[in-house]
Amino acid sequence: MSDHLRIPFQQSMDKAINRQIMEAIQRLGSALPCKLKSVDGPIATVEILVDGFNFPPIQCPINQSKYVREPFQEGDEGVVFPVSVYIGNISGLGGSEQSTYTEQANLSTLMFFACGSTGYQSTDSDKVVVRGPGGVKVGSLSGGATIVADASGITITNGTITLTGGDIVADGVSLKNHITSLVVPGSGVSGPPVP
Repeated sequence: MSDHLRIPFQQSMDKAINRQIMEAIQRLGSALPCKLKSVDGPIATVEILVDGFNFPPIQCPINQSKYVREPFQEGDEGVVFPVSVYIGNISGLGGSEQSTYTEQANLSTLMFFACGSTGYQSTDSDKVVVRGPGGVKVGSLSGGATIVADASGITITNGTITLTGGDIVADGVSLKNHITSLVVPGSGVSGPPVP
């Protein structure tokens, strides 16, 4: 006796529809925990951290803009999220065709996002805190002046410091209101500022 005579039509249709739904879900991307294996500018290669599955290393863009670049490092953890459409034309990974709703492979539209952790160092919750493993660099896209803050101090390159309505005080000595010791009239050399 054939299967269609032994299994009621409604039951076979339910199984067929459920199978098609599950296959469609499998083709969609999933948000997955991951760890950075390597970073090349705005592109990362990630290792998926899901037990029981052997995912290949996946290359994907990092969620960041050209204006603020976080210093992601190998080993940083986060999550990859699938984007609904093709993004190779924006990320540079893949061809230059326009984004469409054409179905993509389930790992091809992932994007890396950093994820907060209770293991992070506490910071001042009322301020924006910017820091990196090697320090912080601030500058414009066009070049020009840069400010670098690292373990050796703060360095300003190609810039002028303009202070309006304030003062600069170093080790208790005011730039505007300091008094110089051992003043020598004429072209003589005066002593250091008095704190």
